Amino acid sequence: MTKRSKINFKNEKRDLRKSRVEAAVRRYGRDSYKYCEKGRFTIVEGELMHAGEGVDRIIFYHCPMKWSDSEKRLTARERKKVFKAVGEYLDREKIKWKFSYWR
Repeated sequence: MTKRSKINFKNEKRDLRKSRVEAAVRRYGRDSYKYCEKGRFTIVEGELMHAGEGVDRIIFYHCPMKWSDSEKRLTARERKKVFKAVGEYLDREKIKWKFSYWR
């Protein structure tokens, strides 16, 4: 295991531990976001856009989403909560974004 992967592993464990108290959103790779809650997480897929599009990120509304601990799909209520949290995170970071209903 490289030094960088050890750091990422420690950060991920820390995020999951903290999520037992409060839900959190983090960047995940170049294009996606990780939503952590109750010691588990799900990935929200997105795409980095270039300046000509007028938005910085596209978030894919119909991306498949499963919880990391059980592999169960998120319910409609859970999906709504996750997308709301990711949207608030992007707004706080002053990132221009929009949903894409295609994919």
